[in-house]
Amino acid sequence: RSLLASEVMDRMIAEMPDVASGSPYTPYRTSEEPFSENNKQALNQLFEFSISPGDQEARDAVGSHNLNSFQLLLMQFVISIGSSGRVFTKVGDVEEVERLGWLEKADGKLRELWKEVTGNEDDIEALASADTAEGDQQLAMPANALGEQESELCIEIRLLLAHAWEARGDLGRAVLEVLYAMRFVQVLATTNVKTSQDCNMGGSSYLRIHPGAKVWNALRRRMVQLLVAQGRYKAADAHIEQGLQECQSSNDDITRIDLLASKVRVDVMQGHLLELRGSRMSGAIPAAQCCIILAAKRLPVPPACAVVAKAVLSQLLEQNPALAELAGAASPSASEQLAQVIAGYGKGDDPNETLLLDAQGKIIVSPIAQAMQSKGGGKAEAGLWQKLDEMMTQCLCELDSLLAIRGFELHPHHLNGLFDIDACSMPLVAGEGSGGGSQDRLGLLPKAWAGFVERPVSDAREPPNIYLELMPLRLHCELRLVRLKLDVGSMQEAEEILREAESRLSRCVFLLPWLYVQFCIMKFQWRRLTYQLGFARESPPPDAPNDAIYRDPKAFADGKCPPTDSPLFRTFVQRARAPSLALGSEWVPPAARKGEDDLSRFLQELVEVLGMAAKGGGHDYAQVFALLREGLEEVLRVRGRGHLEPATADLAHALFSALVATAEARKGLFFETASTAPPAPMDPKAKDPKAAQIGSVPPPIDTTQLPARVALDILNSLKRQGSDKDQDLAYSTTACQEAHKLLPFRAVAKHALSLRHECDVFGSIYHRERLLGDQLHVALMQTSDMYVKAKILDDAQLGTITSPVETPCSGDILVHWARPDTGSLEPLPSEHLAFFMFVCPMSKDEEVQGDAAKPMVARCNDVNLVALRRLVDGLSADLLHCRPAEIVVTTYVQHQLRSFAQVLRGASVDPETVVLGGDAALDAALSSLLLVLAPDGGEPPIEGGEPAVPAQLESGKVCDLLKVLLQLLGHSDSAAKVSHPHLGGLLRAVLAPLCLSSAGVPALAQVA
Repeated sequence: RSLLASEVMDRMIAEMPDVASGSPYTPYRTSEEPFSENNKQALNQLFEFSISPGDQEARDAVGSHNLNSFQLLLMQFVISIGSSGRVFTKVGDVEEVERLGWLEKADGKLRELWKEVTGNEDDIEALASADTAEGDQQLAMPANALGEQESELCIEIRLLLAHAWEARGDLGRAVLEVLYAMRFVQVLATTNVKTSQDCNMGGSSYLRIHPGAKVWNALRRRMVQLLVAQGRYKAADAHIEQGLQECQSSNDDITRIDLLASKVRVDVMQGHLLELRGSRMSGAIPAAQCCIILAAKRLPVPPACAVVAKAVLSQLLEQNPALAELAGAASPSASEQLAQVIAGYGKGDDPNETLLLDAQGKIIVSPIAQAMQSKGGGKAEAGLWQKLDEMMTQCLCELDSLLAIRGFELHPHHLNGLFDIDACSMPLVAGEGSGGGSQDRLGLLPKAWAGFVERPVSDAREPPNIYLELMPLRLHCELRLVRLKLDVGSMQEAEEILREAESRLSRCVFLLPWLYVQFCIMKFQWRRLTYQLGFARESPPPDAPNDAIYRDPKAFADGKCPPTDSPLFRTFVQRARAPSLALGSEWVPPAARKGEDDLSRFLQELVEVLGMAAKGGGHDYAQVFALLREGLEEVLRVRGRGHLEPATADLAHALFSALVATAEARKGLFFETASTAPPAPMDPKAKDPKAAQIGSVPPPIDTTQLPARVALDILNSLKRQGSDKDQDLAYSTTACQEAHKLLPFRAVAKHALSLRHECDVFGSIYHRERLLGDQLHVALMQTSDMYVKAKILDDAQLGTITSPVETPCSGDILVHWARPDTGSLEPLPSEHLAFFMFVCPMSKDEEVQGDAAKPMVARCNDVNLVALRRLVDGLSADLLHCRPAEIVVTTYVQHQLRSFAQVLRGASVDPETVVLGGDAALDAALSSLLLVLAPDGGEPPIEGGEPAVPAQLESGKVCDLLKVLLQLLGHSDSAAKVSHPHLGGLLRAVLAPLCLSSAGVPALAQVA
């Protein structure tokens, strides 16, 4: 085949010898990672690459400015490659050291370039050590005469140096580089001017030959980004305010939109979502709306920052659905919104206004609160999900437009697609999609870093570029949209988006493990809902008719074209697609085969993803809960039909135990665990008795074992403490010096928690913060045993999923609260909850215990959230009232327990079934429990008559029961394990209608 244009240029560069070393140049392959042997050699050669080395005449013909610009572009390429972050397995590994070496070399080359352009040595170290008041005096004037082009080149050098420092984790030095560039522009603005007479023009006006407002605004944008990354939100807000005022005079829409996008993030982190002062609205939501409107009206294609602002706005509206209609009720024009945002800084506002109103006893209800009260507490409207769907769809379209400008194609055209290709690039061949052996099957999930398949010689498609910065953001928005589609039951659209997302996984260099785990969760949820809603498909069996076999999507998956005289040729042209460049996964399972255990295969892949989520994925507890739930749902779907077999009960118990362990790990180090067991005694034979004692102070963390940015951020925070207006206690100089080597474990753990919270607020849309949090998580795993034991789901717990142990006969009750899968907008998922409950047997003796000797699994999908919260509040008040009392009235406790039964049975169950006489089994179980709570144990019920329920109960026993009920109903914990010797009987009666029926789903809470 003929070579493409890019391949011809690569061949020409490869054949051109390097004058310095005598070896040919190695082109950089954008389809491979930076640490491949080819790319490492290419990057090392770039540092010595130059135009016409040794030929001064040729260099004079090119021009010094062009030569300097070429060197700048080379270092920009190196720094861009070195900025590709990854979740490394160990701080300071070989690849990380090599990446830092590239950045160090690029830093040195840029400082040499600065000296050549300006004629001065780099004096930024003098500026760093000088006082703020003397900073302008320390800045040396350039020895060479600089024109406008040379001045802008100097600014670009400083911006690249800031980028290099940021990639190395030192944000303070990056801020210093930008500050140096801003002062450099200020100095040039006072000296580099020419009169009109110098330019042979009449008049006495002056002409500038220094960088203008465009360069100054670029520096302002960069400064704001770095300050936000440092967490210095007050300083960033001041720069945003100044920058917006400067944009009014320079009419720079790009800078204005970028600053508004940064303001959205700053306002969210400061807690300003939507505020009213008079008729003026301020906060993150108005700033995001203004940013989106300006980008749509004044730019041909919205920039990436505007897309991120729109994604953040959708996240805020989803988290706060009551603000959706309030924010869109009055949508002024872009200019009016911009004026409101600028005026929102409130220069003329009285800071003591709120204090004066409180002193005068005046209570003013804001219009936001009035609107929320008029709408029944701010319940989400039915159209909210459609609005969020439209917003995320627009984000995808705008990102596609930006990627199209860069020439990206997810499915490039295959010029030789109709040729008979001998080499097969896929493991499945035509006609064997369902009849081959199990070794021919693809996995349910794609590999995280599988790379690209080996293509045949006749394949004319170019290798994909994996370095596009917008690709991870595009993948993130796709997964957000898939989740919205699954909420409303749009299974076909969700499948199409997921298939594209799978192809996009391999287009991201150093794909975030968090993004890969999120894709796996969406794939599992889509698969489960297709079975629940009846949309699941499977490939035809080998003996099916040809019409069914060749309608299978896997019939032509290998891309081999049949002969033109074959009856399959037209079918191939019509249905076949070019083979994927990356190895995918299974979307349509084959027909059932004997000897295959699809559940074991599913659980094996599930445990692999759980291991990645617990380690490289930062142990995002929401993702771990979602994965464990998918495993539980699959077990109940496949084996939960009819009688609950012991093996199925053991597997379900293992998944419930993993859910409870995850809930306990989420509360570790920062909250009290639900376990009330006494601390274990210290082992005197241990090598380190202090370390063996539970509750001992963990050792400090070595700063060299932490990511560089984390260590520097904590150090700078310690130094800044006491220097602001908050009047906090400053750290001593000695403490700051000691922190350079060792940091307290508590400080590092709190820093990790703050990073996790920030990622959760924004849905991890800011990938650099997500990456930093995951890197810190991996570093703590390797340096702190206490962190591993307290915060991470261990491998032994995960191993019980594939090799479950026998269910204990302890009578324990395990519950998991989750988000319901409705498949429609009514009822809204935000108003209801779902739960899964596992009741362990009391013993194996069925003759003595009866049904209590068997495990029980139940589920409900429509627990009313308002009623649940009301019940929890009531039980909490009852617990406070019972503690000082000695006896409790039986009728009140009976009423609360019946309310407990009504809430657990769901909103769709008739309330009359829980009243006295509505359910005989419930009445008997309730009477038995009340007899146990009596002071004297009560009397057994009379056979054939009404049970003798005591009139009063012992307060201590009632308190113990209330504690267990509150722990069981704690939906915010997601999972819990309680133990009460007599509560199991009541729960079996309450959950009897919700127990898994022969159809494998609850009888009263069946999914539509």
